[in-house]
Amino acid sequence: MAKTKSFRSLADAQEFQAAMEDDARRGRYHDPTQEHRLFRDVAAEWMGRKLDLKPGTKGRYEREIRVYLNPKWGDMPLRAITQRDIQEWVSGLSTGDYPAELPHGREPRALKPRSIRNIVRVVMGGVLGYAVDQMWLVANPVEKVVTPKIVDVDDDMVFLTIDEVEELSDAVAMVKGKSR
Repeated sequence: MAKTKSFRSLADAQEFQAAMEDDARRGRYHDPTQEHRLFRDVAAEWMGRKLDLKPGTKGRYEREIRVYLNPKWGDMPLRAITQRDIQEWVSGLSTGDYPAELPHGREPRALKPRSIRNIVRVVMGGVLGYAVDQMWLVANPVEKVVTPKIVDVDDDMVFLTIDEVEELSDAVAMVKGKSR
């Protein structure tokens, strides 16, 4: 079913047509009828195209969509998902204040930064990036979302300077000398 658009004058119609053609040439065009697609449908289609994943990775993506993404975004049309709303949701993931379909009646809890990054940047960003690639959205709202900093175990390591190592060595030698 084709949609029509009315214009007050031929000049307005020609201006609209020129703008659409310019957007198409510059890669900015998106099909406005497709931005009504529901997130859950696009996520399912994206997963169906992920043929290069290891079974464990595919299972994790499917679980993250089912447990974390669809409870919040599943019934929303693509056009309704904003960067601001995603940022608020990320804050909720950090504190445990988010909708989820957790097994065995478990309650949501604060997620670790690495989990949040994977859920938001990898999976949600992948789904919305796919929508951009299909020209259903102009831009991916996940791109400017800030996720919590991942603190690696190495961040907690303390390294001694050469002087500190020598001082420690001297102290150990002194203790060994007294214990004989």
